[in-house]
This record gives sequence, C-alpha cells and structure tokens, in this order.
Amino acid sequence: MSWTRHPLVLLACLLAGAALGALSPLASTVAGLVGRLFGNLMEMAALPLLGMATVFGVRNLMALPHRRRRLALMLGAAALALWGCGLLGAFAAACAGLGRHLDENALRGLGQLVLQAGGASGGDAFALLPNAAERAAEAASGPERARFDNVFALLVQGNLPALVICAGVFGLALASLGRERSRVLATQLEALYRACEKLIALAIHLLPLLALGLAAQITATVDAHTLALLAGPLLTLLGAGLVAMLLALAQICRVARCGPLRALAALKAPMFIALVAPSPVAAIPASIVALSEKLGLARGISELLVPAGTVLLRCGTALHAALVAVFVAGLYGQPLDAPMLATVGTLAALASLAPLPAGLAATSLLLGWLRLPGDALLPVLLLVDRLCVGPRQLVALFCLGAVVAHASAGLPSERREAGPSAASTPLCLSLSRATLGLAVGCVLLAAVLSIVVGVGVGLRVGG
Repeated sequence: MSWTRHPLVLLACLLAGAALGALSPLASTVAGLVGRLFGNLMEMAALPLLGMATVFGVRNLMALPHRRRRLALMLGAAALALWGCGLLGAFAAACAGLGRHLDENALRGLGQLVLQAGGASGGDAFALLPNAAERAAEAASGPERARFDNVFALLVQGNLPALVICAGVFGLALASLGRERSRVLATQLEALYRACEKLIALAIHLLPLLALGLAAQITATVDAHTLALLAGPLLTLLGAGLVAMLLALAQICRVARCGPLRALAALKAPMFIALVAPSPVAAIPASIVALSEKLGLARGISELLVPAGTVLLRCGTALHAALVAVFVAGLYGQPLDAPMLATVGTLAALASLAPLPAGLAATSLLLGWLRLPGDALLPVLLLVDRLCVGPRQLVALFCLGAVVAHASAGLPSERREAGPSAASTPLCLSLSRATLGLAVGCVLLAAVLSIVVGVGVGLRVGG
C-alpha cells in the first residue's frame, strides 16, 4: 500500500479533483464531503494521541540530562521561530509591494468582488470586539469556562490549548511518581498510544481521497477572476513560506547530519498530510516518527514539542497574518517604514498565539490592533483561505522540526535503519512423539470430563 503515498499518485488525484470541480459542482461537493469525512477520521485518532504524546513527552523530558536548560532552549527557539516568521511575512509583503501597485482596473475588480462577497454573506458583520451583552455573559460564565474538569469535553469542544495544558500537568504528576510506581499506568497508556498510531497509519492510505476532495472543493469555490486579483498575496505567501522552510530544513539537516534529500524523504508522509488535511493535528504521529525514528532526533523531545507545537507554535499563521496586514495597509495607502514593519511582524507573532479558531481569526485580530480597515476584505480573503491552509501548515511543520532539532542537539541519535529484523524469521513448531501423545491424551481427557459434567448436570435438572 505504499503507492497511496507516492507523489505521482497524489498529483494525479489533485488533477482529477480539479477537473471534477470544474466540470460538475455537485460531484465536487460530494468529493469534498468524502474528503472531510476521511480527514475527520484521522483527527478522531489524533486528538487523544495529542494528549497521550504530551504526557509521555513531559515524562521523558524529566528524565533527560540538563532538562531545565533544554526547556529554556525549546522556549527560546520556538519564540525565535514564531517571531522570525512574522518578520519574514511583513518584510516579504513590503518588498513585493502588495496593495500599492494595483492599477485602476484591478482596484475596480477588487471592489466588485468585495461587494459580491458582502452580499453573499448576507450582510454579516465581523465584530473584532464583543458588545456589552457578550462581555456580561462571558464574565458570568468565566469561572465555568476556565475550569478544566473534563478532558473529554475539551476534545468535543476542540479546546486544544487547554487539552495540552491538562496533559502537561498530568505528565508532570506521572513523572513525579517514578518509573517503577507508574509502570502499570504507563503500560496501559502506551498501548492506547500505539493503537492510535496504528489507526492513523492505516488512515494515511486515504490521502488520495483527501487530495481529490480538496482539489474538487477549491476548484468549485474559487474562480479564475478571484485568483487573478489575489495572485500577489498568494504568490508572496508561497515564496516567503518556501524561504522559511528552507531555513528550517537547513537546521534539521545540520543537527540530524543528513542531506536535504534524505531529510525531505523522511518528512514526506507528514508533509503530504499537512498539505491536504484540514487540520495539522492529523500529522502529529507521522511527524513524531519522521523526526525521531527516521532523522534520529530525541523521541522524548519530539513527543513533547510536536503535539504542543502543533497547537501553539503556528508559524505559518504568523507569516500569513503579517502579510495580509501589509497588503491591507498598501490598499488604503498607509506607508509602513522598517520599524513599523517590525512592529507588524511582532504583533502577528503574538496574534497567532491567541486561542482562536482556524482561518483568518488571527488576521482580523492583528488588523484590529493596527486599526486597519480590513473588515470588508475578510470575506474576500476567506474565499481563497483554503488555498493558504496547506502552505501555512507546511511552514509550521518545518519550523517545528527545526525547534525539535535545536533542542535535540547533543543527545544520542535514535535513528532506526531499515533492514531485516529477527521478527521476520518464520517460527517452527516441532513436537516429539511423547509430547504429541501427551497433548492428544489431554484433549481426550478434557472431552471425557466435559461429557461427564454434562450428563451430571442433565440428570440433576431432570430429577
């Protein structure tokens, strides 16, 4: 079944989905629904694995030498990666001149697209700040919302940051007990962990269906006119994301002591999952396996940083939010100098940390902080946001891998080389005549005893 992850197969599915979306909108809706169902199947197993991987990551981190220094390295590298992506998005958009070099026809077409998107949304307003009634309701339910007393409710509600925090606290408690006292519980959690990994490994074979549904949905909902008007931000996002991924790949190759091609081959499975899956949570198991077993980075650090970083370290979101903010500022003729661009990048990094749902929530928060009038453009940007999900998740994956590599420097390699294993040797069962006779005698004795017991029970019931 390795053909299901082959790049040519996935490319063929993308092309077939694009053709399906262009020819039949109804069929594209069905294909998109099937793709979302299989994507939700992977997330169904990835969400509990998110908590268990965090628990084992905290437990393994406590056993590493110089754990405080490594924890400081993790936090510093994560903050630097997030801030760097925000700055990269702001300066890349400024260098590309986004929003400043549009001619009159392009501005008129963008205005018509804004009116169409606003009319299609039914006049919905995008409130950046809650009103008085919402603030009062939030204050009344504040203690209840802040209490994490049901992990399953967190899974249902999709409150992933709270889930990671609860799992981290539980991991600290488990590590404080010692390995001998927590051996039974750790064994049970390990079995559940491996079962979720196995389920996701089986679900990975459905990547062609995900690619087909994604391409069909995008082709049916995004037209060529919209792509032409927003080609500048999309191409700039791809270019800046590629630069960020190359820098992160260089760090991974330096620590793992391998070439770029080998590192890309090891990261192939999580890359394709992050590219087509609706949520980056689905790529957590494949990312842990790729970073630890294939690239040799510390598994304890991978199990801690990959789940937490997938939820909190959203480098692609920071890059995208900074880029859109500069684009909106250019459209409205607001000049941004170098210090202001640095401020935009820093605020974009902070906005990506907010526990907001996916999409353009961080971007709207950043525009509100900068007081940029971008409410009208948000429905237009939402039309092509599905095109930006894959690049954002790829940037986050590579930056997360670079942070794991930086924190794993100096630890022994855990790379597992492929080769014949002893488990592949066939088992041979040999029985002597005496052993075979003893086995047959035991079977006959058991049969006679069963008959006697049955007759006795029948006589007792009949009497």
